[in-house]
Amino acid sequence: MSDSDGGSTGMSGSGGGSTGRSGSGGGSTGRSGSGGGSTGMSDSGGGSTGRSGSGGGSTGRSGSGGGSTGRSGSDGGSTGRSGSDGGSTGMSGPDGGSTGRSGPSGGSTGRSGSDGGSTGRSGPSGGSTGMSGSDGGSTGMSGPSGGSTGRSGPSGGSTGRSGSGGGSTGMSGSDGGSTGRSGPSGGSTGRSGSDGGSTGRSGPSGGSTGRSGSGGGSTGMSGSDGGSTGRSGDSPVSIRDPAPGSSVDNNPADLREGTPGSQIEEGSEGEGAGAEDEHDVPRAGGWLWDERAGPSSALEAAEAALPSPARATGQPAAVPIDDLDLGNEWGDDW
Repeated sequence: MSDSDGGSTGMSGSGGGSTGRSGSGGGSTGRSGSGGGSTGMSDSGGGSTGRSGSGGGSTGRSGSGGGSTGRSGSDGGSTGRSGSDGGSTGMSGPDGGSTGRSGPSGGSTGRSGSDGGSTGRSGPSGGSTGMSGSDGGSTGMSGPSGGSTGRSGPSGGSTGRSGSGGGSTGMSGSDGGSTGRSGPSGGSTGRSGSDGGSTGRSGPSGGSTGRSGSGGGSTGMSGSDGGSTGRSGDSPVSIRDPAPGSSVDNNPADLREGTPGSQIEEGSEGEGAGAEDEHDVPRAGGWLWDERAGPSSALEAAEAALPSPARATGQPAAVPIDDLDLGNEWGDDW
């Protein structure tokens, strides 16, 4: 059924050319059983419309001035429903291109609000199928191998849902490029708020996938082999984004091993500087580095210089700290 200016919409059994119902001025509209040419019912100005059982040429009823016409709303192209192998089938509002419903192998099928290109629902191998609000390109729902399928608000490009092999599928708010959801091998899939490029979710081998609020290029989540994705399953390039001029390297190995050029290096004041280091010795006010090699430390040397009774009793030595050799180059300044 078409309100006004419908492209090609209607109902067909199988193999129908352009079939369905149109308001007025319809091209070829009506219903067809199987193999029908252009069939249906038209009020006025219809092209070739009418009803056909099977194999019919152009048959039906005509109001006035009709060539062979069936029933048409207004300015409908070819409108109606199709079972399988339908040419252009479905339901259109005003200015619908080719809209309606199709079984398998449907050309352009679905529903359109206004100015819809080819919109509607399709089974497998559907051309452009789905539902469109206004100015929809090719919108609707498709099974496998759908062309451009889905739902579109205003000015939607090709939007909708696709089973597998879908071209551009999904849902779009306004001015969406190709948006929606796709199974495997989807072109550009997802949801878009407004002016989205190609946004949504994709299975494997998705082109540009994700969700976009407005003006988004290609954003979102991808399974594998995704083009440009917000999140990826494996092989991230960098673990974080440093500020410009930062000394933090994006290579995760630098953060673990402390290679030159990273912020953390062994022996610096980052990790590794503490009591657990082999040659660090405690001192009031901080830790000091023992210049001497070997297991002995400055404290062990100080303990060895104590009298033997003091070592036996474990009493602290009454030796001034300035007299101890702590390996401190500043000496009495401490």
